[in-house]
Amino acid sequence: SVVLALTAMLFVASCGRGGDGMAEGVGESAAVPGAIAEETVPLGRLDGDVIPGAYRLDLVIDPDETHFEGRVEIDVELSRDLDRLWLHGKGLSVTDAYATFGDRRVNAAYEEVDVTGVARLDFDDTLPAGGITLHFTWSAPFMTVPDGLYRTEEENDHYAASQLESISARKVFPGFDEPRFKTPYSISITARTTDTVVTATREVSSTDQGGGMTRHVFQTTEPLPTYLLAFAVGPYDVNEWQAIPGNEVRHKPLPLRGIAVRGRGARMDYALGNTINMVHHLEDYFAVPHPYPKLDILAPPDFFGGAMENAGAIMYTEYLVLMDESSALSQRRAYARVHAHELAHQWFGNYVTPAWWDDIWLNESFASWIQYKIAAQAWPEGQFGRGVLVRGLNAMRDDSLASARQIREPVETNATIDDAFDSITYQKGGAVLTMFETYLGEDAFREGVRTHMQRFAHGTATVDDFMQSLADGSGRPEVRPAFQSFISQPGVPLLEVRIDCDDSPSLEIRQSRYAPLGSGIDPERTWQIPMCASVQLESGPREVCALIDAPEMSLPLDTESCPDYVVPNGDGSGYFRFALDAAGWSALADAADTLDASQALAYADSLDAAFRAGTASADELLEGMTALARHEAWDTVSEAMWRFEGIIDATLNADARSDLRLLGRQLYRPLADAISDGDDPQTVLLRRNLTHFLAIVALDPGTRSELVEDARRYVGIGAAPDTSAVEPDIAETVLSVGVQEDGEPFFDALLELVNASEDPAIRAYGLGALARTEDASLSVRLLDTLAGDGFSVPERNRALYRQLARPASRDAAWQWAQQNFDSIVDSSSGIFGVRAAAGLGGSFCSAERASEYESLILSNVERLPGYERTLAQSLEQIELCIALDEARGDQLAEAAAARL
Repeated sequence: SVVLALTAMLFVASCGRGGDGMAEGVGESAAVPGAIAEETVPLGRLDGDVIPGAYRLDLVIDPDETHFEGRVEIDVELSRDLDRLWLHGKGLSVTDAYATFGDRRVNAAYEEVDVTGVARLDFDDTLPAGGITLHFTWSAPFMTVPDGLYRTEEENDHYAASQLESISARKVFPGFDEPRFKTPYSISITARTTDTVVTATREVSSTDQGGGMTRHVFQTTEPLPTYLLAFAVGPYDVNEWQAIPGNEVRHKPLPLRGIAVRGRGARMDYALGNTINMVHHLEDYFAVPHPYPKLDILAPPDFFGGAMENAGAIMYTEYLVLMDESSALSQRRAYARVHAHELAHQWFGNYVTPAWWDDIWLNESFASWIQYKIAAQAWPEGQFGRGVLVRGLNAMRDDSLASARQIREPVETNATIDDAFDSITYQKGGAVLTMFETYLGEDAFREGVRTHMQRFAHGTATVDDFMQSLADGSGRPEVRPAFQSFISQPGVPLLEVRIDCDDSPSLEIRQSRYAPLGSGIDPERTWQIPMCASVQLESGPREVCALIDAPEMSLPLDTESCPDYVVPNGDGSGYFRFALDAAGWSALADAADTLDASQALAYADSLDAAFRAGTASADELLEGMTALARHEAWDTVSEAMWRFEGIIDATLNADARSDLRLLGRQLYRPLADAISDGDDPQTVLLRRNLTHFLAIVALDPGTRSELVEDARRYVGIGAAPDTSAVEPDIAETVLSVGVQEDGEPFFDALLELVNASEDPAIRAYGLGALARTEDASLSVRLLDTLAGDGFSVPERNRALYRQLARPASRDAAWQWAQQNFDSIVDSSSGIFGVRAAAGLGGSFCSAERASEYESLILSNVERLPGYERTLAQSLEQIELCIALDEARGDQLAEAAAARL
């Protein structure tokens, strides 16, 4: 799934809908006002009058050309007599359209009637109810960005590849572009004889067509929705890997290949070799063989920055699959996570598909949850164990907004489908699944999933179906209302927990919705929350579990002694925040370095959130962050550093920022000095994060002076470039220091190195570092360069967003964004495209900037369908930033100064 694009626009970091009071799936077309007066254009779900049953799709794809061509026959069933029907198509030049039934042919006029790709067919005569076949001949332009069928150039070679999720199949062929319509596809592709041709299934024959063209015919697919088809044509290398051996679940070998740009196929050995173990673990989990007859892993050039789970032909950005054992640990971990995610989709999402886009969250939540389980099984040393917890805590930032959407948000129109692909879907959804797996037990939860696979094999299902499968498979029907309470309302549950020992020791619990300072959230809301608190008694820790399903509850501890402290999220599996009284926060700070790592992570988030809500003091916050710096787990220390960076950003006072940076150096420099040079994953990950914090956030002079010499060797200042001079996991940090310390000469040398490199890691680290320039003129030059030839739209967007997030480059980047907004919008096609343009102001902390940003977006709304939620959330983030600084900035400054 489009998972990594959410990680951020990838290196700044890899899965709501309001109605207008009209009937579901019905609206009025703004694209062609008055064009269809007698019948309303269906801007969401199509009606049920036409059900597709099979496609026979014949494409001509030559990436040297600007257009491709196609013919398709679609067998459909009409529920009633019709002389008009609705379907999907966008940007297609249809030269012939007609229907056949029996020995009759009825011609039709094809017209695209809405910017989201709704089309209609008007027939010369009435079609009878029952089975008919639709026929189309068309041509269409290749897209220039990963959307629909796109074309790109690499080393003077042209390549074509597809990205059809969410609703871009309609840019490739006319059809019924909804997930509920799962049909078999018989596909043939005519291409240059010298080109590799890939789609969902294996090739069964090829025929020379003359003129240097060959027609390739492929096996008919299993039933698939349109968005899971894939096409790739070009001079790709094919790495024929060994077949994945059979096992107890799948008795036949599974063909496995890697597909990459010419000359790069051998660099897929690592990704292919580590696929076998993952597939076996997934087959064991689902108790279902891999659902498709082959598995190709593709790395097309200029892919959108993430990955896509096309059935049997998964596509990745090159960074995620071109590597080896010597590559950065962070890159190999990204591969393991995302690859496990996309492989999991072959079952959950492809084999069983959501019936409509309001349940796409379940696809992405499930894959985001299981990716860590499978990655940990395949690579136990890879440090994946608390990944779902960390990502869930990160999602709480977006879920703390008044404009946050619920996990399962109704999708009314095509324009709002892509809203469903955000942190709420991927990260919150994954965390909620973890919570209910813990509540039901791992074995019972897995039985529910297996039940779901059996019931809906090669079909579609809704969230109600999934909840029923969980209830039936686990034998726990009470899971349904609890699960429903989390997916059908937005927000982060907050549990205020107090130890009461006046009589018999107990936990006094009150629940509400978390609201930060400056928020318009109504806190009066309840969930059914599985909570397992850990209380520290004289005899040791004790777990106390309950389903918190009322606004206030008292939980007896059944002990005579009063606990020393309580961690309300005792195992880290609960999707909620907690708040304590002053004594409770103080006790946890005293015990922070002895807490289980999951407890410590939950503590770090809840304490930071309490400060932002105004219920914990700046001194309590800094006391807790200081204590967490002593923890032994790499991810706990890293999370505390990330929170500390957020503390620095929470004040606009320059003196306070300086004091906080100095405090950060005092906390973390000794830890960095003490860390070993070991290469075990925990050490490497902690060393990487400490180096970044000290060099980039805390601006530690000693760290920066040590790194700048390595940076110069890397890019070849005074000598030939030596990219081995820097440990790959800290390369971006080291290069960032070089950019900031040495200015234009280093900037030029690094940009030249990036331009000349085919290594996706070097390009990623180099561009990430260049985007940290603090020279306004270099900032503009970088953005101008990335907007030109040789760079992808995701590369430009990552740099732009990084510069907008950094105070030193924000003004120059914002001026550039305003001046180049037309080109930003023009290139913002496909999934995440509108969000990339509409969310430009999300990191601002100024009312003046907010006004400029809002005006820019509102003056371009016709070109940004579905912009509304992105704009609302970005403006709310700005308001919260201003409110936090006004309310807590001075307190934070005083607390920091007092600790120096």
